[in-house]
Amino acid sequence: GMDKFRTQELVKKISPVPKTIPLDKKSVREGFLTMHRKFAKTLGSPYIVKPNDSGSSVGTTIVRSVRELPRARRDAFRESRFVLIQKYLRGRELTCGILGNSSGKLRALPPVEIIPSRAFFDYKAKYSPGTRELCPAPISRGLTKNVMECAARAHRELGCDGLTRSDFILAPKGALYFLEINTVPGLTEASLCPKEARAAGMSFGEFLDRQVELALEKSKK
Repeated sequence: GMDKFRTQELVKKISPVPKTIPLDKKSVREGFLTMHRKFAKTLGSPYIVKPNDSGSSVGTTIVRSVRELPRARRDAFRESRFVLIQKYLRGRELTCGILGNSSGKLRALPPVEIIPSRAFFDYKAKYSPGTRELCPAPISRGLTKNVMECAARAHRELGCDGLTRSDFILAPKGALYFLEINTVPGLTEASLCPKEARAAGMSFGEFLDRQVELALEKSKK
């Protein structure tokens, strides 16, 4: 789950994913202008530069011009030796938690819509006041079901146990894109998954107890 590129390769048979160009630091030979032109031509402009295996959007940048590429690439490679250049998808940000072991019954929690205080849900937006988190997300029943099913299928496809949270972008024309899965989502009372559990009728204590139960079930097997 921490390997974003491998995750996309597995999940793309379940849900559309953003078009992505993987980049290995050792294989970079082109100048920044040549790289920028190639990325913009293939993915459109702006595009995203992000580390393959980091969390909380650390090292992630929206690149709008060649002047921004050197710093974006440096920040991403500081976090990982493998970097993803990804199509920037405009739309509504949705996320959905899943409780359960991959070999058993899964419970999808009510999706959340994230309305960032900044251009995108970066590190500062995640841990600063101003970002709005609407739970349950104000979306149709059909779309809610689709998000929950995609998150559950990703959880099972990746062989996850316990709790995960999958992130999506809902494009303006209605297409739902899977972005990535968080296999260690936050567990403070202000975090997203506890809010989803509360919306599903679970207390914070019950939510934590269920995760302990799932871990014990796994250890017994």
